[in-house]
Amino acid sequence: MAAFCLPPLFANKFIKALQDGTINVEKMALMESGDRRVLLAGVVGAENAREVNAAFEKKLLLKNWQRGMISWVKDSSGLSTPKKNDMINRVLNMKEILAPADKKAFLADYAAKRLGTDVTMAESDKIMELAHKAAAERDAEGGAGSVFGRSEKATLAAAALEHYVKSLKPTTVGVEIRSNLTTFLRNLKLANPATPIKTLTGQLENSAVEAIARRMAGRAKAGAAPELVSKLSKEAWSYFKNTDFDPTIAEDYESTGKLGEHANFALPEGMLASNSVLHKIEAMTRTVAKASNKVVIDLAHVIAFTKFHQMAFFDALHISATNTAMAEGLKGADLKTRVEALVTDAVKIKPGTDVGRMLRADAQQQAARVTSINSTVLSSFAMSAKRTLNTFKLKAPGSKEKTYDTGLGDLLMPVAKIPANIIWNGIESATPIGPILAAKDIFAGRKALAALKESDGTITQANKALAAKALMQEAAGWHRMIRVVGVMGASLIFSSMFNKEDFMTDKYGASYIKVGGFWINMEYASLISPAFGGMMQVKAKVNNGDDLLKVVEEYGVGAAQGLRRLPGVDTANEFVTSLATDNDKAAAMYEFAKTQLTAGPISALMSNRIMQRLFFGATGVRSDEDIENDKIDQANRRAQRAQASAEYRTE
Repeated sequence: MAAFCLPPLFANKFIKALQDGTINVEKMALMESGDRRVLLAGVVGAENAREVNAAFEKKLLLKNWQRGMISWVKDSSGLSTPKKNDMINRVLNMKEILAPADKKAFLADYAAKRLGTDVTMAESDKIMELAHKAAAERDAEGGAGSVFGRSEKATLAAAALEHYVKSLKPTTVGVEIRSNLTTFLRNLKLANPATPIKTLTGQLENSAVEAIARRMAGRAKAGAAPELVSKLSKEAWSYFKNTDFDPTIAEDYESTGKLGEHANFALPEGMLASNSVLHKIEAMTRTVAKASNKVVIDLAHVIAFTKFHQMAFFDALHISATNTAMAEGLKGADLKTRVEALVTDAVKIKPGTDVGRMLRADAQQQAARVTSINSTVLSSFAMSAKRTLNTFKLKAPGSKEKTYDTGLGDLLMPVAKIPANIIWNGIESATPIGPILAAKDIFAGRKALAALKESDGTITQANKALAAKALMQEAAGWHRMIRVVGVMGASLIFSSMFNKEDFMTDKYGASYIKVGGFWINMEYASLISPAFGGMMQVKAKVNNGDDLLKVVEEYGVGAAQGLRRLPGVDTANEFVTSLATDNDKAAAMYEFAKTQLTAGPISALMSNRIMQRLFFGATGVRSDEDIENDKIDQANRRAQRAQASAEYRTE
């Protein structure tokens, strides 16, 4: 067989691609064959790509793959001697990271992150050691070390590798101290017992509404394989307890889930500073931040969050799998067997079938809505605002050019996505947005299903996966519609129990109802709060003779009040209000900063209603007398600041 020769035109393009980095030898070694062929096709054409790729793979499969790669560079590139030698040196320098001949024997993604960067021989050896261990654990038992597709040992080994790689990122002691203090201050603001209490009530409310809606949305009122699902649920919880990783939330095998948080406290190997005192300060702040994270995040929030997420995931998966099997016309023992097969596949981090992947994605979406981590318009806005504040720069003291990120987003908006989603989920269930989205899914799902049916109404085996997708889309639409109707109905009944004098909204958009002489914040029933607020607004503002347009207008005003509490908006509102109502702007800014940094348990312990503020939040439960006293306290503080400022100027 004649040797393949690349035509001159393509040979020149090939040389140029090697020179400008379009073709990177190291990266090509980590690609799958098909991906590598696509890359080469963009340079040498589809017809030549297969031959060039074959030549590369032949070299790659040699026992001494490194020698093969060098040979490939020499034989194919046509590079000048200096450029060729530089590329060969880069290949030689890879030996500590990419020693195994079989690329499946190491975690290529992690190794790839280190290629082209400055790492020491010791760091390379450590990466290789951790990569070998992670690979060995992941490949044990064919990569199926557990029902979730990745064993607990593999998860811990992958996390250890990822954490070490992250620790190599160059940083400074100053940056690390700021990061540690920001984490501690964030945790301090979240340390109030009121925060997890509100989260718990919200997730209980969401779980109940979602569970009812998903059963009404499809044919299945109960799952057909309860024993299996109960067993898997217990295994998922055990997995989380042993690894800090939730297998129901992962999207791929490289996910490290909650474990990624722990990497923030790995001692950075790349930390730069010669001052031993600064290093000791950094170590102290890291210890404090890590301890606060364990108490406030891990114990008070993550455990409850994970439990609710897993409960919703397995319930949604069970019902959806049963609906899918029933749509296939199965009953009795056949139905149970099919549901068990669907659940067993979908519970894996990477399901093996299209239907399994769709069922898993659907269950994750429903669990995300229960725990308020779903992606929404408002959460995207809030996270964008937080990132912008984090990158807000100030000039370094004594330097005209050097600047540093302030990290204001983490300080002022310690939690942004979940509060924004809580507001959006409530508004969606209280306005036409929900029914419109629901109708869209219902009609789209029905249309897709109708197009897949044969003339006799049956669906071929080849179209079963597409039919399942269409059914899931229609069920999701009905699910949303039922949720909206349920929330609106509950709000209507609830609002009928109160007079207009029993409802109020504060300047930040928080709604309150008066029960037994106390004003209770509707944050404890966040899902129905917008609809309830809209109905109470109509009751307070609309007279019997007003027209429908007035009703719609006032309802919209009441339902949208929560937008003022959107992370970033309420903080900015509070800041502007403090400036507008205070004669001394500097004093107002100082007071605002002090309030932000002492929020949470500190401000609660310094108040005159300690237990109320600790367990119900700053404004969670208040009497009329409390409200008046708060107004008096605020006025007194402003007067004291104004007096102190006047005395300072006089002196």
